[in-house]
Parts: sequence; structure tokens; C-alpha cells
Amino acid sequence: MNSTATDIKREKFVLPSMRKVPLTRCISTYGKKPQVDMAIEEMSELIKALLKERRAQNGGSQTDIDIATLNIADEMADVIIMLSQLTFIFDNWIDVQAMITVKLSRQEERLNERDKSITSDITPRRSSIISPFME
Repeated sequence: MNSTATDIKREKFVLPSMRKVPLTRCISTYGKKPQVDMAIEEMSELIKALLKERRAQNGGSQTDIDIATLNIADEMADVIIMLSQLTFIFDNWIDVQAMITVKLSRQEERLNERDKSITSDITPRRSSIISPFME
């Protein structure tokens, strides 16, 4: 696949407000290893923000919850930016896209199977019906 096609596919991953140039410029300015380290740090900060929100939900004020929720959005933005950079660093957007497709399909299959089992659990089977009229 030529680089133009790869760039077009990659653009689907990057949100409309994000542009390729700042992402790749960060990599060329700071280096691949430091940007990978930064991605790890940003993911850690998102984990902390999620835990803070959970604590706020269990006894915090509405203000605490609102602040925690806003902090999650902030950290999610950082993680999305860093994940976008990682696709440039590892030049693996096509592989990532393929794996996302496979994993989402697999999850959809699991959900469909779950729906079927729930429906079958709700619908009584003839053999499981106890009737006073049966001998």
C-alpha cells in the first residue's frame, strides 16, 4: 500500500481536530523513546483520574464528581493524542485498525450470544413447564 493510502486510512483514526504535523513533529523533536514514555505516563494519569471519579461517586459531592469527570476527559484527550503518536512511531496503523475490527466483531458476537442465552433463559421450554394437568 502506498504512503498516501496509508495516510488516508490513518486520518480516520486521528480526530478531525488533530493534525498529522503536530503529532509527527513531537516525535521528531522529542524522540521516539521519550514519546513512548510519555504515552505510558499519560495512560497512568488516566487510570488515576478514573479511580478518583470512582471515589467521588462513592461519597463525594456533585462538584467532586463534576471535576473528576472533566479530569477524565482531559486525560482521555492526552491518551488519544499519545496513541495517535504511537501509530506513527511503530508505523502500525493498518495492523491496529485490523485488530480493532477483529476485536469489535468478536465482542459483537459475544453480545449476540449473550442476548440469545438471556432470551432462551426467559423463554420456558416445554419440558421445564410444570403443569398440574401433567401425569
